[in-house]
Amino acid sequence: MLRPGEAFSHTTALLILGCPIHCSPSLHVSTPLPATPHRRTNMRGHSSQPFLPGAGVDELPLVPAPLAFVQSAGMLPFAELVVAADHLLLPRHRFSDGSPLTDSVELSTCVARSSARGVRRARAALSFARSGSESRMETLLRLLMAQHGLDVLDLQIDLHDADGVWIGRFDMVDPVRKLIIEYDGEQHRTCL
Repeated sequence: MLRPGEAFSHTTALLILGCPIHCSPSLHVSTPLPATPHRRTNMRGHSSQPFLPGAGVDELPLVPAPLAFVQSAGMLPFAELVVAADHLLLPRHRFSDGSPLTDSVELSTCVARSSARGVRRARAALSFARSGSESRMETLLRLLMAQHGLDVLDLQIDLHDADGVWIGRFDMVDPVRKLIIEYDGEQHRTCL
């Protein structure tokens, strides 16, 4: 289906990377210039500057995660971009080195170099993106709380009592206000 040098891109790449975004089901494929992009039913072909494919999933060729984020900025609303960025920045416990799919420097650099449609929205989303939000619903709750001045929360914090005994690990903690916020329930795992 894909020709040499092509890769899944835009929101398709983000979905393959596991980003829990809500978006159009269109299939996006980027073709490096000077080749002509795909023109097929149910597929959106895009021309792009040459790129080195990112880490593929199940051997599917993908554009690098930061590029997929920037490409998607013109298609996704602000909250979906923050959900995507949070997911890309989350340390992966299943990987042996615990590394995220990208880091904030790579994302910021890619956004700064872009003049693509939606780049302002991408910059704004990056200003709200945080490493540690482990689900779509945690990110959306954090964005809602930010609207009320509560975006000074530490994410995924282990708390201990005065004797050093572990109390628990919590989604969001404001140590100054002594506030703990936990997004819980089956919908936390299944709600996309």
